[in-house]
Amino acid sequence: MNKPEFSNTNWDIERSQPAVMHITLNKPEGNLNIKDIEGAYPKCISFTSSRVGSNPLDPVYPLPKVEVRPITPPRFIRDQMSVVDIPGAHPKQDAYKDVRVKETNKIDDIAGTRARVRHQPRKNSAGYSSEDYTDVTKAHFLSKRVVNPLSPQYPFRDEKGALTTIGEIEGNKPMTLPPRRERGEVNLSLKTGDIAGGMASSKGLGVFAEAHKRRDVRVLNRTDDIEGAQSGSLKRGTTSTRVTNPLDPVYQQPGRHELVDPCSAYSRPKDSFQNAAKESLKAHKL
Repeated sequence: MNKPEFSNTNWDIERSQPAVMHITLNKPEGNLNIKDIEGAYPKCISFTSSRVGSNPLDPVYPLPKVEVRPITPPRFIRDQMSVVDIPGAHPKQDAYKDVRVKETNKIDDIAGTRARVRHQPRKNSAGYSSEDYTDVTKAHFLSKRVVNPLSPQYPFRDEKGALTTIGEIEGNKPMTLPPRRERGEVNLSLKTGDIAGGMASSKGLGVFAEAHKRRDVRVLNRTDDIEGAQSGSLKRGTTSTRVTNPLDPVYQQPGRHELVDPCSAYSRPKDSFQNAAKESLKAHKL
């Protein structure tokens, strides 16, 4: 039903919504529109080219070609596979071949059997097309005014009627670069010769106090005068002057000098050996 709904509206209740502070004016706003400035907006339909377009992903280029003369067909004498001259060797012609028959699946003449057009074309319209955008891209009103949008200038008549130009603001543009040198391109961005004290070895120049260069110079990376600061000086255990072959070790055991064999811990002492030798000599003498 074509009736208004008031379920979620309160515009008909007085003072139930904030009042309008500014009444809008019924005129177009052109503060952000640059359509009247020539060259300030792109023109996608101005340039036309006679070159035939091609797909950039699958381009087709006209390459040199040669025309090949078709082969001359042989002279036709007769068809050896044809049996039309033999009676009963081919089927008869259909008698209803040229008779027009009504299409049984066609129902366009029955009302209500097909969908209606959703959008009827308007009057004085060529119809809707998804590929036609002339209603968006066609040229409208064009102005001959040429204004730089970054630094606009407008003609203005003063009180005397003289035509002047307003809009230029002093100091709103960056300064230009100095003129080019005649001796060639020289980059002075890293030069500090014109700055007092901005060069190397300029400390103390122009100072009344004593300013001399450093005379005591030593090697900063030298550490031989510091104990334990050299490579390989870390002691990972006890140190000893004993030298022993691990395959044939000779250990200095306590009391080894009192044994007959210092290298054997199971050797007899020298006193018992000497006593046994003396007793054997006495036995021989007797």
